[in-house]
Amino acid sequence: MSETSALYADYDAWKGWGEPFRWNAEEGRYYAAELGRNPAGLDILEIGFGSGAFLGWARDKGARVMGAEITPASVAAAQAAQIPLVAPDFEAQGALAENSLDAVVAFDVFEHLDPATIPAKLAAIARALRPGGVLVLRYPNGQSPFGLDPLHADATHIVALSRAKIDQYAAGTGLRTIRYGATARVSSGSVARDAVRALRYMLRGLHARFIRFVYATDVELAPVVTQVMTRDAELRGEAR
Repeated sequence: MSETSALYADYDAWKGWGEPFRWNAEEGRYYAAELGRNPAGLDILEIGFGSGAFLGWARDKGARVMGAEITPASVAAAQAAQIPLVAPDFEAQGALAENSLDAVVAFDVFEHLDPATIPAKLAAIARALRPGGVLVLRYPNGQSPFGLDPLHADATHIVALSRAKIDQYAAGTGLRTIRYGATARVSSGSVARDAVRALRYMLRGLHARFIRFVYATDVELAPVVTQVMTRDAELRGEAR
């Protein structure tokens, strides 16, 4: 077993994931904000679904879901829950049918990938998305000093990412970015907790504006960012 395979063998235990495919109200609000549309009736693939919270939410809201994973415990949980699985190397196996998906989601996944595989995965996703479909990516912000903590907090993270890199990897696929920035902010359901968060967000905003002024830059400084891409109505030549 390789060092990387050994790390993933007990990854669920190391992450401390709870009961598979369970989600709470705050998570539901967050997923709705990041997806940006009602999941009911949509065909959705989650790459690297981990604990399965997003897939559980989407399925409970009426979506037709499927997932791709490499961790043994997550795969077994999906099989037990009768959630269809897609080969993790779907780009190599041609496992995604053209124009078959309304949304593809990858929360904290692409930083685990070998950079050489990312363009092929994006091209396969572009082909699988229907026109107007979305790809939602969340990853540690490789352009921010505050992204160093989430980036280096996991030994399986192997690449630093940014909007510019993802856009470059996606060149010629028909995918284009329609939203990029800090992850969605939603209510926790607790007045006290939300008040503390609001204060922190205000102070972060002031700090970010000061840093941008000093360094004459407009780079996003949030530790973790979300990048949403959509598929053009007509795919470009390289993505066909």
